[in-house]
Order: sequence, then structure tokens, then C-alpha cells
Amino acid sequence: AISNDGGSLTTSEKDAVNDLVVDLKADDIWDDLEIAYPFIGSSATEQKYNLKDPRDLDAAYRLDFVPRAGESFSHSTAAGTTPPPTGNNSHADTHWIFNNSPSSGNHISLYTTNNEQAGGYDCGAFSTANNAEIGLIAGFGNSTLYYQVGGGWKTAAFTGDNAGFFLGNYIADGTVLTTYKDTTQIINTTSTENRTTSPMFLFNESQNGADRGQGVDRNKCWWSTGAGLSATQISNLTTIIKDYQTTLGREV
Repeated sequence: AISNDGGSLTTSEKDAVNDLVVDLKADDIWDDLEIAYPFIGSSATEQKYNLKDPRDLDAAYRLDFVPRAGESFSHSTAAGTTPPPTGNNSHADTHWIFNNSPSSGNHISLYTTNNEQAGGYDCGAFSTANNAEIGLIAGFGNSTLYYQVGGGWKTAAFTGDNAGFFLGNYIADGTVLTTYKDTTQIINTTSTENRTTSPMFLFNESQNGADRGQGVDRNKCWWSTGAGLSATQISNLTTIIKDYQTTLGREV
């Protein structure tokens, strides 16, 4: 569907996606992904699809882009998907709900080329009623990486700018929670998840029922979630995604 629905992917773009899938399968990562958005192509029609289940259905976690009134997301292979400037009130619905996830543990990964230090959510969902939140933030007006799976935000500063590959990873209750920027581990701690986070997971904002958290206008050139990953899988995923970005000429 990513290649055929919309019809504007070039041969090199199709090859890049094919190589991405081959590499994810070869390194035993594919089966641990629930969602993988490669953000390739020149339109929302191409960029909305979940690589793991490329059906045009909410149940397949197909993205719905919801810009602020009178504005629009931009889509290109060169820059992935980018919300309107000052991203508040612009978001993309993933239709994914954490407490419905069948995966053991969790990981969230994203790749952005936008060195943006605005204070806002790259992605998330929260429930004030249950005091539960999940999300990953590549800097909230700072050079601090934020990740949580319902057990409180785990934060630590990283070096360099706010562009690159960011990952939060959690295996199981009472076990290791880690975060990374590119190949550098930022956090190594333990946590216990809270799976009562029921709102739909959003990009560029965080959702609590009808209320939404502060947005950010960083672009996305890759995003995934699914099961908690081993250290080897994290290393391999980092290499695969950075190679994918290099193939498309959008590495940082």
C-alpha cells in the first residue's frame, strides 16, 4: 500500500523501504514492532501507513493527520512529515492505545532532523484520572530526553542538538528502563508500567480525552513502537534506521 496507494514513490524510494524491511527481519526486530512509520513519499496518502500492517484502517494504526484550522502538514521524502509551525493544536492520530498493546514491555523510537528546542510533546498519551502517561520527548525546551510508560517521566540530559535517533525502552515491571540518543545510552534505571493509559496515542501532542498537551513542530522521519527490545536489538535498530536515513539523503 505504501508503494501503490498514491503511486508517486520512485524506484529508489521503494528500494529503500524494501531494504529497511529486509534488515529489520534479518536482525530479529520485525516481529517485535507493532507500528513502524517510515515517512516516505510526497503526500499524506503515502506517509500515513503502518509498515507492519499497511491497510487503510484505524485498526491497522493508519495515521490521520489533523492540522490546525487553515494549516496543513507537509510531507516529503527529504524531510518526512512536519506539522505546521508552532505545532499546538496540530497532531496525527495513531489509533494505538497502550493498554490494548499485546506486547511485553514497550519501546518507542523516533528519528528527527529538526534541531528544535520548543517545549512540547513529540508523541504521547496521558490519563489524569489514572495518573498514567506514556510518551517520548526529544527535548522539552531543553537538551533532556524524556520517556515513560506510566511509572513517571525518566529524564536525563544528552549532549549535542535535538536532531537524530531517540529511543526509550522498557522490558518488564521492575526491570531495566533505558533511553538512548543515537548510540549513546542516556538513562539506565528500573520502572513499573501503568497500563491504564487509555487515550489514543498522538504525534506532536499528547492526548487526555478531549484535552491535548502542548505540541511541538519537530518533524519525523521514522517512528516505531512495540515490545521491549534487547540491547542487541537496540544497537541493530539504531544502525538500520540511521542507514535508512542515509539512503534517503536525510541523515543528521
